[in-house]
Amino acid sequence: TRLAKAAFGDTIAANMIMLGFSFQQGALPIPSSAIERAIELNGQAVEMNKKAFRLGRAALNNSETIHTLLDGQHPIREQQGTESSDDKIARLIELLRESHGEKAASTLSGWVGMVRKECDGGQQSNLAAVVAKSGFQVLYSKDEYEVARLYTRPGFRQSLEREFTGDFSLKVHLAPPILSRIDSATGRPVKRAFGPWIFIVFRILNRLRWIRDSWLDPFRYTKERQLAREIRNEYEKTLERLCAGFDRDRPQIAEHIAQWPIQVRGFGPVREEAFKKAMVDLEPLWCDFLDNHKSTSKAA
Repeated sequence: TRLAKAAFGDTIAANMIMLGFSFQQGALPIPSSAIERAIELNGQAVEMNKKAFRLGRAALNNSETIHTLLDGQHPIREQQGTESSDDKIARLIELLRESHGEKAASTLSGWVGMVRKECDGGQQSNLAAVVAKSGFQVLYSKDEYEVARLYTRPGFRQSLEREFTGDFSLKVHLAPPILSRIDSATGRPVKRAFGPWIFIVFRILNRLRWIRDSWLDPFRYTKERQLAREIRNEYEKTLERLCAGFDRDRPQIAEHIAQWPIQVRGFGPVREEAFKKAMVDLEPLWCDFLDNHKSTSKAA
């Protein structure tokens, strides 16, 4: 999963990487050409799936390439070679506008604008792009309204019709707040299966996206939302501190600090633990940042 995320920016590629790894071990009694032909016939994300399959094959004996990817080098997606920093920032803002509305998009745009004005020195720093990526991670949430939006998009039904034929019905596995019991062993909500009627609820929630985080929002005070607000507040403080003490001669320190939200993933207890760990990992970076700021001030 980590390799799929690092290489393609999408964990869905993990299955095909595992297939390639298994093939290279001799576990599949069919030729690689047949597998790649099947990928082509399927017609879904053909280039990514073929590359993921080949990456899985390479992973067995080419550990150097794998370590490079997992150490945070550039993904091998086609888009990375052509997309400029400004284009990427604009794309993330637009994605946030589509999913979470104008207010969230304006917040991200404001954060990027703030660091560009106070910190980003053109070629000296990639901080604006880092803040765009991290800020998107902070502001984007696959909450109840976003799940409803994704399931009610025409493309979802169209993708099912391309994959399956005949008369089929859908079940969705969810762990909605209030309705879900908590697993005593893991502390995480237990998912339940919901039949086709849940899509009626999705359509209603999709139309009610405008009440997200307002006093009308019934999910406003769930633990997940409270944690999301805490993470957002902490990131705003981070950007303010960075702008107050930014050193143009050592922009890398600020970039490392600004990207702490990237490691805060998951839901519920998993995300909460990741947030706590990120705050702990941030302390030595702040010490380095502040010590350097003091040294710069004395020299001035």
